[in-house]
Amino acid sequence: MTTVIDKATTSIVSMVTGDAIYVTATGSIIKTSGGAAIQSSSAVPVERATVVIDGIVARLAAPQIGFTAAVIATAYSDGDSGNNTFSIGRTGVIRSNADGLLLRDADDRVDNLGLIDVQGNAIAMDRGGSVINAGTILAANAILIDGTTGLIRNSGDIQATATAITSATTTAALTNTGAITATITGIAMEGGTQTLLNTGTITGGVAAVAVTGLTSGRIETHGALHATGVTGSALLITASNGLVLDLGGQITAGANGVFAEASTGLKVIQAADISAGTTGIKMLGADGLRLDNTGTVSGGTTGMSLAGINAMLYNSGAIQGVAGDGLQAQGAVFTLHNTGSIQGAVRGISYAGTSLTGGNLLLDNGATGSIHGGTIGLAITYTDTPGPTIQAQIHNAGEISGTLAGIQISGLPMILHNSGHIFAAQGPAITANGEQSMRITNTGVIETTLFSATDPVAINLGGVLGGGANVLNNFGQIIGSVMMGDQDSILRNHGLIAGDVNLDLGRDTYDGRGGEVTGAVLGMDGNDLLIGGALDDFLSGGTGSDRLRGGAGDDVLQGGYGKDVLTGNAGADVFLFQHAAEVSADHITDYQAGLDHIDFSFGAAHSFIGAAAFGHHAGEIRYLRGIGSVQLDTDGDGVANVVLVLDNHALLTAADFGL
Repeated sequence: MTTVIDKATTSIVSMVTGDAIYVTATGSIIKTSGGAAIQSSSAVPVERATVVIDGIVARLAAPQIGFTAAVIATAYSDGDSGNNTFSIGRTGVIRSNADGLLLRDADDRVDNLGLIDVQGNAIAMDRGGSVINAGTILAANAILIDGTTGLIRNSGDIQATATAITSATTTAALTNTGAITATITGIAMEGGTQTLLNTGTITGGVAAVAVTGLTSGRIETHGALHATGVTGSALLITASNGLVLDLGGQITAGANGVFAEASTGLKVIQAADISAGTTGIKMLGADGLRLDNTGTVSGGTTGMSLAGINAMLYNSGAIQGVAGDGLQAQGAVFTLHNTGSIQGAVRGISYAGTSLTGGNLLLDNGATGSIHGGTIGLAITYTDTPGPTIQAQIHNAGEISGTLAGIQISGLPMILHNSGHIFAAQGPAITANGEQSMRITNTGVIETTLFSATDPVAINLGGVLGGGANVLNNFGQIIGSVMMGDQDSILRNHGLIAGDVNLDLGRDTYDGRGGEVTGAVLGMDGNDLLIGGALDDFLSGGTGSDRLRGGAGDDVLQGGYGKDVLTGNAGADVFLFQHAAEVSADHITDYQAGLDHIDFSFGAAHSFIGAAAFGHHAGEIRYLRGIGSVQLDTDGDGVANVVLVLDNHALLTAADFGL
């Protein structure tokens, strides 16, 4: 049956299976009381009906609850497909102080080219269906689809005082090329497998797009997402797993550009320009995350905040924390590959681990990668005692820099391979606190410009609590001094160290063969082995029984306290003793008479008496060549207070003592 409404009426138009109802441009149905303007029976399902509206259909009666409150309603469903079609033409208008279309059968379709202006729900589908909107929808909630399958395409204008679109079907496909604006949420996607393709604009006060409980799906946006509220998130994801996020265009938010919580297996392709008041991208409980960023991510406080087990970030774009950190990360086995820029006003990257969250950090900063912090470039902390497999592994071919430290690590072992540039302007380029071991291989540049007025420190592995058994292999340049840790440390220098080397506590080894150090090499406490290089070295053993070996240059060897063994090797070397207590039966293995020099820089003026007996004059030096014994009477009592042994029994004269 075909019904044509071509003039004004206030009567209800009943709809049954197979009906065709046409409201022409001159026709109208305006209800000021009673039920819906067009409705089906409450006891009989309606199928394959067609409603075309080019005129006005309105319900202006007092607001009610239920299907009779709608302008158009199908009141009954037997569970089968309805396949009813509702078309609003360009001149068509649906207006109501309650709801617009309430459709309770499956597979219904709504096509809107005109205006739907209601105070309640504009289009509500209980059992799935399709909505194609190229017109205008004004409502509290514009489109609500529940059921099995949903399809929504918007190329028009949707404005809602609550939520513009709610999709709660088992499967759904949403496409927006138009404009969607809502006071609360632009699009809410709830449960099942759903997809969204946006090349238009979606705006919400709390969220532009809110995703909850999806088991799989894809969110693709190359248009614009805006969350206007100060606590709003443009893309809000909760308890949804296995999603693919393909982000482009523009994303802005009062708080978080993208916020995902308790959502695992996310795959994020990020090429958008994201700007948010607090955090650009924030993902918590994001186990198995893979995020590829080629775009720009900026947060008023933090650029990105990521937490999850086996999470991975590939960055070739730009990440910025305007007032805080560029990137905050935590979780077991966090992997970062950076060839872009990561910057923060406080820290470029902050990684935090505990025994609960795990603590493996794998960082590869490529040749074009830049990590910079206003205070610290890369900050790594671990608050518990790490297990044997917990560590930070860092490969840097780019730049890591900060004002106070390039890299600061606490509580976690570190393996660092640097072929790039690690820099700090007012502190150590690398600093470590705690009792964990550090292994550093440098073929690039590690540099500081200012730490103290007298001794800028480029690498400090001792920290305030001491350090572990550290190993430093330098083939590049270290501009500034080096401080090793409290345990047995090894420093192999085949490059340049422009400063001092302080080996601190423990049985340490310094091997400078093939390298250069412009300052002193200080063994400090412990029984140390110090080996000089080809240039002029200053080797000082400190306390303990040390072994010092000069290189090819004119070296200064100071055994310090303890029974030391000194080998000058080639060059005009000086064997320096600044205190009487430093000469504790030390041995010089290869003294070169007439070339090397023994410097007793303490006590009274010295005089050399050869093999003669002491004459009770303070400062007398005698030498018993047969046993290689150099003896010094410091107080004039005729007894040797200082004994030094020359293993090669060299022939000494006064000139060997600078006399």
